[in-house]
Amino acid sequence: MIKLAPVAAAVVLNDRDEVLLMWRHRFATDTWNWEIPSGIVEDGESLTAAAREVLEETGYQVKAAALRPLAYNQPIGGMCNAEHTVFLARDAVRIAEPTDTHEADRIGWFPLDGVQQMIDDRQIVAGVAVTGLLQLLARH
Repeated sequence: MIKLAPVAAAVVLNDRDEVLLMWRHRFATDTWNWEIPSGIVEDGESLTAAAREVLEETGYQVKAAALRPLAYNQPIGGMCNAEHTVFLARDAVRIAEPTDTHEADRIGWFPLDGVQQMIDDRQIVAGVAVTGLLQLLARH
């Protein structure tokens, strides 16, 4: 069994129905794709660590108290204790440059109505991103 810390993530949606995505390289698969801000919940943190991840990875601030649960999954439940929780975040304000500069090559806003095609075209493949974005599409 593989034991991992929980992951918190956020789908950041603006008032123009655009989502905030990051262009990232994943070394294990040697692939580039668009992802949502996400990361490990540190010891002593709550799942609202998703707000910290948004700020560190994108430079946008969202209020932790305003995060709304969007999705929960256990990505490989047969062999791992991994738990991913995705929140919906709104009213993001750009306040700084990202502090985790190794996290993304590019950051941008993408129309929500194009996300399904991005998933179909394998431009978005990370499980936590696909789960959160599909839940948002289903509820929107």
